[in-house]
Amino acid sequence: IIYQFSSHPSPFGKFRNILLYGDTAVIASDSGLIFSQANAIWDSTTWYKHFKSELNSAHVNKVIFKDRKLYIATDKGMNTYYNNFIGNIPNTGLPDSNITYLTTINNTIYSVIANRVYYLENNMWNIYTPLSGHSIEFIEGKDSTIIASNSGTIYKVDMTEKDSSGNPIITNITPI
Repeated sequence: IIYQFSSHPSPFGKFRNILLYGDTAVIASDSGLIFSQANAIWDSTTWYKHFKSELNSAHVNKVIFKDRKLYIATDKGMNTYYNNFIGNIPNTGLPDSNITYLTTINNTIYSVIANRVYYLENNMWNIYTPLSGHSIEFIEGKDSTIIASNSGTIYKVDMTEKDSSGNPIITNITPI
């Protein structure tokens, strides 16, 4: 996507993240969720779908794709989008509704809320216990390894390495 800011001021505010799905760009912004052609020069006329009032909040922090469905993290909870329908995931189990980060690791959705990591299971949020004592802003992972960070520390959780109590071992990785 090439956005021509000088030619066309954004009617959608700040872009938070962009998810490419086939020939569609799904854009999370502080003014909703925008669908546009991925291979077009983007301006205020090339988008073809915009959701704002249908969402829990127009302030979209992150969007991910899982099982043919979009998961939309807002500052007032999470929505889903599938087959032109906006759904809602309850905030059950969360201390706050501001979902600041969202990712999928091993087919499980993880989120960051109030600097804590949660995972979604059966439409209920659960705290991710191995990182519950750490302030987290970002989380990603693959297979048995999860990497989480805040502004000063990177943590590595390897689910195959356990301490004597059976808990995953967390390693602090110091940035160079």
